[in-house]
Amino acid sequence: MQELTDNEIVELVNQGGTRAFELLISRYNQRLYRIIRIYIKDETDVEDLMQETYLSCFEQLSTFRHQAAFSTWMIRIAINKALMHKRKERRWSVLMTNISELFAFPDNQSDQGNPEETLISLETKMQLERLVGKLPKMYREVFILSQLVHMSTLDIATCLSISEENVRVRLFRAKQLLKKQIEPALRQNALFTFGNERCVLLTDRVMKIIHSLSANARI
Repeated sequence: MQELTDNEIVELVNQGGTRAFELLISRYNQRLYRIIRIYIKDETDVEDLMQETYLSCFEQLSTFRHQAAFSTWMIRIAINKALMHKRKERRWSVLMTNISELFAFPDNQSDQGNPEETLISLETKMQLERLVGKLPKMYREVFILSQLVHMSTLDIATCLSISEENVRVRLFRAKQLLKKQIEPALRQNALFTFGNERCVLLTDRVMKIIHSLSANARI
């Protein structure tokens, strides 16, 4: 059976098929979560804003004129709610520094491949999370919407009320900032290093065990 389009679901709901709205919620939960997490750190607040967004969409569904995609219309509502929430709570200075869910691996990935490679992948993921989380908001939001939510330049421009050219410029600068921070670490082997102090401590521990075993063997 062919999957209903967003517009078809909207028409069903507007004609009284309220239960069909559940299809839209299931379809956009992950995307909406990622978008709100751009602005809001607290998990409870994120869920509350997701709920508010869905309720607002439902209440205003009859006003949706299909001039943009339903997802774009909904995302714009979500962003406005997130920004209003930040203003109301006076939390403009709070930036999102932990966005691990945005870089979540597939559920089955942890069971595949070399354990060492898996660990390195996880370390790389954590490093990227920190770097993306430190980007200025104007670059971070465009980077996440483009690279993680996979929205088009036009849709991002519509959601953020900026020009497409502005979207492209911000995305380019976001990538440049990330590249600038990542490359020195790679050149200097700064990632995943086993520091000198740790190296010395481990060597000492191992050698103490070896000496102990050797001494016991001579007894």
